[in-house]
Amino acid sequence: MPQPVVEFKDVAFSYNGTPALERVTATINRGDYVGLIGPNGAGKTTLVKILLGLLTPNNGSIKLFGQPLAQFQNWHKIGYVPQKATAFDPQFPATVREVVAMGRFALAGVGRHLGSADRERIRQTLRMVGLEELEDRPIGELSGGQQQKAFIARALVSDPELLILDEPTTGVDAKSQHEFYHFLHGLNSEHHLTLILISHDTDTVSGHVSKLLCLNRSVMDKGCSIGFIDKDDHAGHFKRVRHRH
Repeated sequence: MPQPVVEFKDVAFSYNGTPALERVTATINRGDYVGLIGPNGAGKTTLVKILLGLLTPNNGSIKLFGQPLAQFQNWHKIGYVPQKATAFDPQFPATVREVVAMGRFALAGVGRHLGSADRERIRQTLRMVGLEELEDRPIGELSGGQQQKAFIARALVSDPELLILDEPTTGVDAKSQHEFYHFLHGLNSEHHLTLILISHDTDTVSGHVSKLLCLNRSVMDKGCSIGFIDKDDHAGHFKRVRHRH
């Protein structure tokens, strides 16, 4: 039986009276690899900010791991890599290991010293993303693809069950993108991590995810449409299974 990780029901949100989301209903289950797609301005990032508790919807409800959002406390279960994670000063004085260690404080607590178990988990996570040989290198010296892996490792080191990535391949070259998507597939299939990948590049994302969650504001700016498309693994293409206006 599917185990819901994220449940949106009739979620609506407006910026200064201008609708950004309207009547959004969708469920993401444990083990899903979801591409949240739509054009710029469709409300994708807004929906994720609501999920993370950064915005409060005007209407509707959200559940995380079966709990109402207002009661949810286990934020270490959710890893988030924002769109501009790699947009930082290349002279930032931190090594790859230090950047990844920042994510461990979600469990250890800010201001507490990391113990041997924390340090071992940092080493394991660096190994998982293939950066163990670069752990002492300044983060600014890494390629765009390597930096993105480092920030994903920072999100993974607290052992989340859901990982959300906002436009993760921005600024990453085509070859690195291919390797990056292969890496994400491994996180989902081998480590059973539930993934939400936000993108406006439908063609690229559809070749990698198992579900597409389509979100778009209407032409008249009166709402949005949202629906799931499941991949037919036998035919290798997507088929629509649910759509709601």
